[in-house]
Amino acid sequence: MLTSYCGLDCTVPEFVAGSRESGRRSSPRQALRLAALWLVYLVVIGAACWIAFRNLDYERIALAVRSANWMLLLAIFPFFLERLVRPYRLALLLGLRDHMLKIVAAQSASQLANLILPMRTGEVLLVLLIGRLSSVARSRAVSIVVIDRLLDIVAVLIAFGIALIWLPSMPTSVERAATAVGLATTIILGAMLILVVSKGAVLRQIDRLLAARGVSSGSNWRARIELLIDGFAVLQNPVILILACVTTAATWLLATLGTWMVLKGVWPDAPASAAALSVCFGVIGVTLVSVPAGVGVVHAAYALAAILFGASQEVALIFAVAAHFLASLTTAVMGLGSLPVVRRAGLGLFSRTR
Repeated sequence: MLTSYCGLDCTVPEFVAGSRESGRRSSPRQALRLAALWLVYLVVIGAACWIAFRNLDYERIALAVRSANWMLLLAIFPFFLERLVRPYRLALLLGLRDHMLKIVAAQSASQLANLILPMRTGEVLLVLLIGRLSSVARSRAVSIVVIDRLLDIVAVLIAFGIALIWLPSMPTSVERAATAVGLATTIILGAMLILVVSKGAVLRQIDRLLAARGVSSGSNWRARIELLIDGFAVLQNPVILILACVTTAATWLLATLGTWMVLKGVWPDAPASAAALSVCFGVIGVTLVSVPAGVGVVHAAYALAAILFGASQEVALIFAVAAHFLASLTTAVMGLGSLPVVRRAGLGLFSRTR
């Protein structure tokens, strides 16, 4: 479907854009598809919330809320710093450290989109914003954004493996989910490296396929594919890769610190490893089940991690709600604050082609 994000025509999911034929109105079929999609999301969110919130003692919840301390509110600071370190890593991978303000704005706007829209639509928006706010081609931006996200997943899987030292009896469903994510990540990284190492052979094969379809080797499609492969080549730059890994570690340490401060605010004896496991569960959950803002999925993941370390269900619930709220608040504030920078570049956050 053709739509315009920030004044740029692109193909995005129908539930966001609508089709070219439908114009300003969505067709009944699209409306039905949208309704069905949101019904699925509501079922997933409802099931996750039921898992997290069932069998609660509301008197103990009220007592735990009254007992919460000031450390909970201070968690906003590491969450904010994490939102600055993350775009710095993206700027490193893109080679745009001199354009940090633009990258922070693009990253913040994309995270805001992920907060309110399903199907990780913010990742599409991030690619478009990078292409419009810088000289980086969108095809190359796609490959860099994929690498950027995979670095996060690798870091979380490593942290998850370390967490097994403290919790050798991890729930089977969680272990299977982590294994699935890890396997998919390994396959994708391997495919990227194969594309980079075998670039010449890949492009020759692409030329044959394009020729078979009557498309010349000098077409835009061929150029886009070459730029996509060139973006993956950053994996062969040891200096950039090491710096990206360091900033990835800093990103998730800050996220874990903020989460731990929230947990300490409602459970003074909480171990830092419980917060780390919460972050791992949350990322694995939203990677496998994408719903707007991770509602329900993140709550269930955080609550489960806290309970595994000995927290009561009531304390785990308050922790999950508070941590998700503060992280989402940080995302919303930075996303809204980035809009003036985006507009000064002649863009709007969302606009549909008419």
